[in-house]
Amino acid sequence: MFVMTVYSTTMCPPCAALKDWLRSEGIEFTDIPTKTLDEAGRKWLREKILAVSRINHPTVPAVRLTVDGTEHWVSNHGESDVTEMIAELKKLLKR
Repeated sequence: MFVMTVYSTTMCPPCAALKDWLRSEGIEFTDIPTKTLDEAGRKWLREKILAVSRINHPTVPAVRLTVDGTEHWVSNHGESDVTEMIAELKKLLKR
């Protein structure tokens, strides 16, 4: 059992690509546009993304995936291609 949340923006090709892939695989997720977060929410998200990012600024898409009670964060690390993110999600979802 898992719960997936995707944090994204509207003008973000990697965000669209990731969400298209998730839909094509039949993977259920909740999409939260970052513009809907208040200041505290944006700060919390920034800290979560920076904790897993290989670069020194937060990027989207970012995924919070809880699998069997364990929380995982997956970031695209500022890449324009989400292939690495998809591979990491497949591994976590055992697909």
